[in-house]
Amino acid sequence: MRYGWSLDEIDWVNLQRLLTDTKWNRAYLETVFKDRIPNESGIYIICSNTVSMGNLGPAVSSLNNAIYVGQSTNLKNRFTDHVNGYGNVVKAKLIFRRLEYWWTLVDSEKLNLYEQVLVNALGPSANEVNVIKAKIGQPLRI
Repeated sequence: MRYGWSLDEIDWVNLQRLLTDTKWNRAYLETVFKDRIPNESGIYIICSNTVSMGNLGPAVSSLNNAIYVGQSTNLKNRFTDHVNGYGNVVKAKLIFRRLEYWWTLVDSEKLNLYEQVLVNALGPSANEVNVIKAKIGQPLRI
């Protein structure tokens, strides 16, 4: 998997087509914000801003970074999982301290599509690679 923003135009075209007109919401990834999160299906992005790391200069301090992209049939339950320590987001919480949890509601049958388009464009570093995309062709004759 490639980490970081995609340099393939098609990934951004797909992202724009899919996410135009979506309504995003934000809460900090902290227990006190749990009641803001719905018990509905959707996709989410966990982000950090380097401001939490001190004065790194105006260019770096204004950067937001998608650390993790996920999906859930119950956003509140998944939010709670991440608050309590779930996957590679635990490492990000140690470094950045205050993470943002952005979400939008998505029908459960479209979750895989939305998540994949976001992962392709944003290349979040905490997403684990568990699918290898490959194609086996004709055997070579030696």
